[in-house]
Amino acid sequence: MAFLTPDRVRVERIGRHTITIKEKIIPDGARATKDIASHVKKGDLVKPNKKLNNGTGKPKGVTVHNTADITPAKGTNAAEQYARATYPNGNMGGVAVHFWVWKNEIWQQLREDERGWHAADGSRRRKDHRGGQTGGNVDTIAIECIGKDPESEDTIAKLVAYLCKKHGLDPAYDVYTHNYRMHGVDKIVQGARKNCPLYILPHWNKFLDKVKEYYNEKVEPETKPKTNTLYRVQTGAFKHKSNADALLNRLKKDGFDTYMVQADGLYKVQVGAYAIRENAEAMAKRLKDKGFSAYITTESGSPVAAESANPAPKSSEPTKSAPKKTWQYYISGSLVKELQREINKQFNKKIKVDGYFGNETISALPVVRPGAEGNLTKIIQKRLIELGYSVGKWGADGKFGNATYSAVVKFQRDRKLKVDGIVGQETWKELFKK
Repeated sequence: MAFLTPDRVRVERIGRHTITIKEKIIPDGARATKDIASHVKKGDLVKPNKKLNNGTGKPKGVTVHNTADITPAKGTNAAEQYARATYPNGNMGGVAVHFWVWKNEIWQQLREDERGWHAADGSRRRKDHRGGQTGGNVDTIAIECIGKDPESEDTIAKLVAYLCKKHGLDPAYDVYTHNYRMHGVDKIVQGARKNCPLYILPHWNKFLDKVKEYYNEKVEPETKPKTNTLYRVQTGAFKHKSNADALLNRLKKDGFDTYMVQADGLYKVQVGAYAIRENAEAMAKRLKDKGFSAYITTESGSPVAAESANPAPKSSEPTKSAPKKTWQYYISGSLVKELQREINKQFNKKIKVDGYFGNETISALPVVRPGAEGNLTKIIQKRLIELGYSVGKWGADGKFGNATYSAVVKFQRDRKLKVDGIVGQETWKELFKK
């Protein structure tokens, strides 16, 4: 069977860290196509289809499990393979958990407000640490840690801390082992048929300390670094000065202080240069509200005296009524040249290195995925930073790590693109739009 494709990928923050959750929720009303377990026969529901906590949907805790590590099929990972084995394959003996975790991979199969089948306690409730009652299946979110890799355990700790924060739970009282459901203790029970989470139980208190550490971690406000960078608001770039003059005069009539610079063989019309990016963004918004194109650049140029008249554009360049050429919808300049050179170098292409993001460049755009390293990733990072997205404290370092992935996901969500964290042609195009 084909590997699962997440219906949604979301990046969640806990303290200074992020986790990436891939959602593939078992559909409500889904039924077994074969006998799966004593409580799930052919035609039966493959999950409880009931809300947690007496129908309120508010979880009262988190239950942590361990399951054996596996060697996954080529091209996937253990978390996806366990999720797929649960549904649609029906090969997990009727288990239904909320999250499968392997290393930094998290796959979600149940909504956080619905019951699962994982704690071997049916609808029974046990007296919990607070003196009330909590049932594993009926009240708690289930997490399966696959194997005993320290990275998996660390991801589980972050996930538990995130869930506690989100749902108002206390990591000191509301995090349970499966053993607590079966035997009433959070430790190995000698002679028991089963101990779970087998690999975490021997150091359960240390694991809880790690959860509390992530839960209590504060995010220090970032101080603005001292820099000589100026953020310039640009509204157009033209081959012919007469067209730049025309735009400049239109802007002045609308009350904008504007000027012209020359760089990369183009006449560029800019409206202000700011030491603080937020001020540049505010100006760009003012321009867009007035119907002008605007984007932020850190590129400077040589000042050019503008003509006070508003001459007609030369016939060799599109007039206002003529349809725009592809490159006119996108930024131009040194970053585009950098991209063109890198595509030529890596993929043996022969794109003209002219700084124009046109059809020839678009047709050669590569797919860049998380984990990539090199100049293409650095170009993506530079453009994300220009557009106001943080790629982490190291900036444009050419490494497509978690911070860059998070920035790409946020950018895709903001621009209403497919959210997958992968920079394909549509994401490239949106990144380079004016």
